[in-house]
Amino acid sequence: MILEEGNTYGCCASIASAGVGIIPKIMFIHSSEGYNLNFYEEGRIEAVSQSGSKLRFSIETAYPVEGDVKIRIEESEDDEFAMNFRIPAWSRVTTASLNGEEIQDEALSEKPIIATSDLTKGSGYLRIKRKWEKGDEVLLSFDMRTFVLHPVPYGKDLLVNNMLFEYDYLVPTFDLEDPLAKRHIALERGPLMLAVEDSSKSKASREIEIETDDNLSVSLETLSDKEDCHSIFEGNVKTRDGDLH
Repeated sequence: MILEEGNTYGCCASIASAGVGIIPKIMFIHSSEGYNLNFYEEGRIEAVSQSGSKLRFSIETAYPVEGDVKIRIEESEDDEFAMNFRIPAWSRVTTASLNGEEIQDEALSEKPIIATSDLTKGSGYLRIKRKWEKGDEVLLSFDMRTFVLHPVPYGKDLLVNNMLFEYDYLVPTFDLEDPLAKRHIALERGPLMLAVEDSSKSKASREIEIETDDNLSVSLETLSDKEDCHSIFEGNVKTRDGDLH
C-alpha cells in the first residue's frame, strides 16, 4: 500500500489495529470502473464522483453474524454508473436481487468445495450498471453455513520468518510438517473463524469426530448473540459423541 506522502506500507497494514483502521479507507472506492463496495457495515455512505455528482446510500445488515445485506439508494445525481458489490470467496452460494427481482450473474454461481489454499478462486464482484434512482434496493444474501477446513499438507518448507532487526536480515528456517497436523481442523462460518471458549474443559482438548455432509458443512446450533458485540455469538456443533460448544 502506498501512503499519501509516497511511503510504502507492507504486510503489517493487514494486522491488528492497523488493519482495522484501514477498513474505512478501502470500504468504498471510486474508480473509472464505477463504485466498489468492498465491506458491509451498518450505516450510511456519502460520496462525490470526479464529475462532482453526489451519491448517498444506506446499508442495513447484521453482518458478519447474519448474511443478509440491504443497500438502499437515498440520492443519486449521475445518469448512469456501475456499482460493484464484493462477493467473497467463502460464500459458496450467494443470491442477489434488485428491487425485488432476482439477479442472475456469473459472480453468484455456486462454488464447488475449495481447498484452504484456493480461497481466492471464485471471488469477485457483482456488477450492476444502470441509472440509479432514489429508493433502489439491492439485497445480497451470503452463505452462512459452517464448514470444516482441513490443513494443506506441505511436507517440508523453508520459511523466511526470523528477522534480525539489528542487521536488517531475514534468517531462513527449515520447517518439517507435524504428522499430527492433519488431525487439526478449523470451523468457518461465513467470514468468521469459530473458536472453543474454554478448551481446557472442552471436547476439543482431545480427539473428536465432527459430523459433516458431502460439502464439508456442519450443523451449528446458534444459542445466543452477545448484546455488547454483534459479531460474537455462541453455538453448538454436532460431534459423534455429543455437542461441541
